[in-house]
Amino acid sequence: MGMITNDWLEAVSSEFKKPYYRELYQFVQEEYGKTTVYPPAGDIFNAFHFTPLHKVKVLLLGQDPYHNVNQAHGLSFSVPVSQKDIPPSLQNIYQELHDDIGCYIPNNGYLKKWADMQNLKIAASIYSEAGSVSELEKQINVKSADVKNALQNLRNIEHRLKKMGEIMKYAEQYQANHIYHIRYQKSKDKDHYFRQHETELLLHDGAENMLRQWGLSPKNIDLSKLQKEYKILISQKETLQAQFKSLKKEINTLQRRQDSLNRYFDDSINSKRQDHSLERP
Repeated sequence: MGMITNDWLEAVSSEFKKPYYRELYQFVQEEYGKTTVYPPAGDIFNAFHFTPLHKVKVLLLGQDPYHNVNQAHGLSFSVPVSQKDIPPSLQNIYQELHDDIGCYIPNNGYLKKWADMQNLKIAASIYSEAGSVSELEKQINVKSADVKNALQNLRNIEHRLKKMGEIMKYAEQYQANHIYHIRYQKSKDKDHYFRQHETELLLHDGAENMLRQWGLSPKNIDLSKLQKEYKILISQKETLQAQFKSLKKEINTLQRRQDSLNRYFDDSINSKRQDHSLERP
């Protein structure tokens, strides 16, 4: 990042020593190192470079830098002279100036000439990740909705796994003890046979009753097919769990970025407005 070297340095140097600025500086450095960020690092402080503090007469405060290639260059609303497309926000400014006081509408969006007229233009968020800092809240909302959907899908799969697990349990119980039921039916002395195999017969009948309560015919249950379906659901659950974990991580990253910007706004811009505001007589 291009360092401030003019009389702004004395005015803001105390801020550089504060914890919030160190955190912000590290955060911005990391962002430039891992993703595309606008404006280029060397242009971040152009507003200060072009307009020394002692010459400032007017402050134009923007929301956040433009987020496309060859747009943001450290002056709010301004784009390089090589950029042929004038951004809509600047077109509106030009139109208002023309309608209110008759200013001509330039054929480009390069506003350094305004800085040379002792204005100061800064963007409120200082820098913008490709896609615009203003999109952070939208991204968080979208990811949060995805997390909600993933969580609901997880709950649905867990419910199906629980139900299928119970069905397999009783199907296995039914099949394992069905031979005792057949022998009981063929037995000439049913009371004697029942006393010998009471547990197996009760387990068989209990499993049959449970399955029929669920509308299932015990004889028609394909246990092998159920086991395969169960494994598929387990795989789907693991995929959703990984997706859920990844989405939560993305949200945490976005929220950290948002928190860093909020700290910057709270600790820097707002305090500067209060400290340097002009009092009316």
